[in-house]
Amino acid sequence: MKWQPVQQRRQECPIAGREPDLAPTELTFQNGDLVAQREHLRALVPVGHRQQAKHRERVRHAEDARAEVVSILGEEIREYPEVFTHLADIELALVKDTARERENAARNAIRVFECILPGLNAKFPAQLPISTVPGVRERAFVLTAERLGATSVPPNMRKYCAKPANGLAGDIIKAVWAAGENAQHPFTTFIRLRPALLEDLDRSRILRNNATHGSTGAPAPDELEHIRTLAYEAARHLLGLSGGRSTTSKKVN
Repeated sequence: MKWQPVQQRRQECPIAGREPDLAPTELTFQNGDLVAQREHLRALVPVGHRQQAKHRERVRHAEDARAEVVSILGEEIREYPEVFTHLADIELALVKDTARERENAARNAIRVFECILPGLNAKFPAQLPISTVPGVRERAFVLTAERLGATSVPPNMRKYCAKPANGLAGDIIKAVWAAGENAQHPFTTFIRLRPALLEDLDRSRILRNNATHGSTGAPAPDELEHIRTLAYEAARHLLGLSGGRSTTSKKVN
């Protein structure tokens, strides 16, 4: 190897892998980014804690609502999961007590009947009067309801008597007719214990429709308490539940 001056060898053989130093402005910029990221992550921590706390609160309220239903109706209600869920949703709505939740409670109260009545009508099929003469079926229905102990029959319910359709009104009419023919029908006892049942059902149906489609807003607290009690009594008497305790009022402001 030919001898070369030291200075020349240094120029031709630079140290491998060495990066040029960063300018001070670049370091400042990167440090600023890191600080901003840390601040952002630090801000997210309390948000995550709040969300977890809200989730735990929702879970606790849901568990309390279901426990309240069981305490009123007994463990048997778990055998009817749809009815159980609607009743628990009513309790949950009363805890939250907002206009929107009161609307949901009105819907769920009616859904209790919508869950129960079709099965009841399948078990106790009604024999409708054969006559198609206008007014005959209506008069027969009114007489049957009064014989069972109903104090009155709402006009809105009477107009469906000629040809009961599927849906809540039609299911109620079929159940009343079937109860008039069979003393073992649960409606027989239910109407005797609650003579204003048909009026209550019609009023609850109107509240539900107003909550869903109308402009009158959420039901008033006393109306909501009324249909809550109605929903529980329906579950108890129409499903034949024997456990739990009596329904207690839950006042909402």
